[in-house]
Amino acid sequence: MVVIKGTNTDSLRSLLRDAHFTKDDLDSIKVKVNGETIDAFPNCDGAEVHAGFLNVFQDIQPYMQPAIQRAWTMNATRILVVGHSLGAAAAQITAVHLQHLYPNVTVSARLFGSPRIGDPDYANYADKTLGNRTLNMINEDDMVPHLPPKLFHYKHSSGEIWRRDDKSGWEWCKGQQNDRCSDSVDGEFSSKHDGPYAGVYMGCTQPEPFAAPNITNYNWTDTGLVNGGQS
Repeated sequence: MVVIKGTNTDSLRSLLRDAHFTKDDLDSIKVKVNGETIDAFPNCDGAEVHAGFLNVFQDIQPYMQPAIQRAWTMNATRILVVGHSLGAAAAQITAVHLQHLYPNVTVSARLFGSPRIGDPDYANYADKTLGNRTLNMINEDDMVPHLPPKLFHYKHSSGEIWRRDDKSGWEWCKGQQNDRCSDSVDGEFSSKHDGPYAGVYMGCTQPEPFAAPNITNYNWTDTGLVNGGQS
């Protein structure tokens, strides 16, 4: 398992504003693996992602790679990459990279409150690479998943799981950026970005005791979601 920490909401808000939503082309990204420099994202066909999120991946990749390589030599068959907030964006980018690097390993991404990561070409590239193994849990009208704005040519990949309000269960939302799910409401900066996600809050404190809700409309498997109800 690879866990990528998030950042506090103020820092994320600053990154999303100050970077002016600049994107970088994945075609140009190289990484060093076992002493060899290779394409980090082969066959990405010009897909672009937020420059700040890509920088996080580039910062952690040299430290992560030796541990992943050791697990691979010990016949690991699955890798799970998890992240919240800014860490969620970096987590999916990392999962896409690892799936290409280790094609015989099943790589999955579990995202919590992820912002939009890249352009429509990236959303398609992530879906093609990971299939249904990305899950992005979005809590009510949390603002972060609404950023960067769509008008800057950003789009969520598939895999959204949305909680409409505190009385609802979690809904699996079919396709990319389903306009019947979180995209149907206006976002607001609030504590909802910290949870609860299936009863779990992010951070060091919990605002109040919370009983985990029944998570409805989908079934877990090792490779993603199957046989679930879809919005």
